[in-house]
Amino acid sequence: METNIESLGPARFRSPLHRIATSNVHFRTDAERVLMDDTYSDAFGVQDHAGKVSFEIAGPREHIFFDPPPTTAGIVTCGGLCPGLNDIIRGLVMELTHRYGVTKVYGFRYGYEGLVPRYGQTPMVLKPDSLDAIHAFGGSILGTSRGPQDVPEMVNFLEEMEVDILFVVGGDGSLRGANEISLEIRRRGQLKSVIGIPKTIDNDIMYLDKSFGFETAFAEAVKAVSCAHVESLGSRNGIGLVKPRSASISMARAASSRHFTTASPAANTPSSSSRKAPASTSWKAPATQSTPPATSAREISACS
Repeated sequence: METNIESLGPARFRSPLHRIATSNVHFRTDAERVLMDDTYSDAFGVQDHAGKVSFEIAGPREHIFFDPPPTTAGIVTCGGLCPGLNDIIRGLVMELTHRYGVTKVYGFRYGYEGLVPRYGQTPMVLKPDSLDAIHAFGGSILGTSRGPQDVPEMVNFLEEMEVDILFVVGGDGSLRGANEISLEIRRRGQLKSVIGIPKTIDNDIMYLDKSFGFETAFAEAVKAVSCAHVESLGSRNGIGLVKPRSASISMARAASSRHFTTASPAANTPSSSSRKAPASTSWKAPATQSTPPATSAREISACS
């Protein structure tokens, strides 16, 4: 399995993070790696780690490839919604602008559709001031969509917009698309970076202990399962049903985390066994409260 991160070329520019006190910035090197299996016996019992699977350790580098002031970055959110998308958008813009000095960041609307001009989705110019409070709202201010788009057409648009770095926030299908975009850029000999940020509420990313959004999804699933359980207790031989949109790992874990041992009060009624069981009781989770329209409109219009 290939775990090395491809480099576009020599890092010729000194990182702007040098302006910050050195005690607050811990620079890393590409040679620093973390073992996939970090158990004590594996890490210390074997001296030669050449054949072990390892990953480059995350963190800032002392020198970087792109010169920040003229660099243009783009952000796109794809696939299903996931808690934390607006936090990612805000965090990227704040970091790029305030710490690295990147002057232009675009947000592409409605997933990969935003990279295809014929859909008519005008990119948003993302500024820190207009994104100050978006982390308090769910969803994605950029919107999202599913399904593949024409890769050469998307790369043409990135070239037209002079985007140097593209951040793709998405699941496995979206990141396969990001890989195709990267391959097309390489075929054209362009120096652009495509960075994948995996998202999933199912916590099914290989080698990660916990993906962002999972905790929130899990907590909400526990509420739904708990309510269904309470509903079932209200009827003799009652059954509470929760119907998720799809087979969700979050829902399954929420159900398994509940140790329901309370029997229905009617179950101990002497004559209950001779009575006809009532129809199953179904339960649907209440619709989540939507973002206040006025606030949402102000935030989105301020970004465009």
